[in-house]
Amino acid sequence: MKTRRGLLAAVAVFGAVAVPEAAAEPQFPNLDDFATVDAEGYRTYSAYMTAGWQFTAPGGVLCRITENSCAWFASLACWGALPGVPDGENDIGLDKAAAPSAPVFTKSDRQGYGYKNLGVPGRENTIPLTQKDYPLLAPGKEIVVSGAGATTTCAVGDGGVTACRMEKAASDSEDGWRHGFVLSPEGSWTF
Repeated sequence: MKTRRGLLAAVAVFGAVAVPEAAAEPQFPNLDDFATVDAEGYRTYSAYMTAGWQFTAPGGVLCRITENSCAWFASLACWGALPGVPDGENDIGLDKAAAPSAPVFTKSDRQGYGYKNLGVPGRENTIPLTQKDYPLLAPGKEIVVSGAGATTTCAVGDGGVTACRMEKAASDSEDGWRHGFVLSPEGSWTF
């Protein structure tokens, strides 16, 4: 869902955003003035060959960035009461394998994300997560995770806005891409 109202909210929260006159779609907010947090303080998830950086965004939205060093896989997901999304959709995510397509808001049951993954195949995840598993990413802060061939950035602005993107640089054999989403009470959108 791409709206001008969502863009105006992002501009109000993140500052002026350069939008070409002919542009029909919103632009990702400029994060130059955001303070980058030490990502290790948010690295609270691990499973077999997979590291995860988790945080709580405004309104209690939970987000996870994962990287699997063995499979060369990276993913990003946020779920919960997503602001500015119609019809009760509660999940947004993307991964390096599915790109270069924009993520889609969906209705999902992420019950498994409410438990620690002990990294043992076939073992039930029975340890509930606590607030320390999802530290708060405060307004004016961003987290940047690079690995598995992608760089993922999430930032939190004032007014309940969370902006996330995943980028893959171009190489000799592959084109580069950049996709993500902005969650805002004024209207959320993907690219």
